Amino acid sequence: MFQTGKLKLNIVARSDEMEKMVRFGFCYIILLMVTFSLFQPTNGDKTIGFQETYKEEDPYSDIRINTIDWSPDGKKIVSGSTNKTIQLWDVIRDEIILTLKGHEASITSVRWSSDGKYIASSSVDKRIIIWDAFTGMVVEDLETNSSIRSVAWSGNDKWLACGSSTEDIKDTGLITVWHTSNWTVHRRYRSDMTEIQSIGWSPNDDHISGSSADGKVCIWDRGTDEEKHLIKAHSRSIQSIEWSNNGSWILTCSLDNKIKIWNASDMKLIKEISGRPFEFGVQGILDISLSPDGEHLACCYADSSIEIWSLNYYKLIQTLREQTN
Repeated sequence: MFQTGKLKLNIVARSDEMEKMVRFGFCYIILLMVTFSLFQPTNGDKTIGFQETYKEEDPYSDIRINTIDWSPDGKKIVSGSTNKTIQLWDVIRDEIILTLKGHEASITSVRWSSDGKYIASSSVDKRIIIWDAFTGMVVEDLETNSSIRSVAWSGNDKWLACGSSTEDIKDTGLITVWHTSNWTVHRRYRSDMTEIQSIGWSPNDDHISGSSADGKVCIWDRGTDEEKHLIKAHSRSIQSIEWSNNGSWILTCSLDNKIKIWNASDMKLIKEISGRPFEFGVQGILDISLSPDGEHLACCYADSSIEIWSLNYYKLIQTLREQTN
């Protein structure tokens, strides 16, 4: 005879044991995942996809939009982000009209050529890409030996400058100037600064400026290749440096959350503008760009927002925000 009562009891007991085993196994998997994430190597290795590994620490890993630039006609803004993409914004319609993909790591700098035909971008992946601003096609892809933090076209578009740290000399900033006709190196500038974060050309291309991670600004005379000015301008890393259209002002922005306007002839401070208060871990201004008419200033923050200010009244007039899925 079948002992149905005991059979039911055994089945229930075994099902309870199986449930406990499943729960234990699930908890064990979670524990392994947490342990694996906590004890990752701390040498800055970053794997992109399944093949390429970047051993250099990416300082832009916690933010979204890193860099912006205004188009020469004043109708568009280009931005570069940590998701390796470059986006073109229609300022009037407040929307993204084109997305460019080609870099393999965070975008550090984007700049329009003076004629508006091209966009240069730099990245932690040690590459500079020249894009057709209308079609989004890659025109040139330059490989370098170190992460490029900034790019800047000369006023006549004959040269493209890029800023980085030197590989051979510690705590020395390096600016490399390329011929855009054949993409060969034209000249190199070194300075007693740490990693170069941003570069700017004077409107007549007779001076080139660089800002660094240790808060310094250096101005070089391109005729003599000598340093004209070297000052401590901010308390933290200077993310961007811009010349006014008439060459009389130099503007800087920093992770200290300040925008400063300087007299270009003697580097005396003219005006200081404080960014919005730190909130939700969003710290500092990452990039600035002057409008072609010199009356408006665009600045971007780590929360993927772009603010447009009137320089006539030092007043915020528009905010653009990146839409997320």
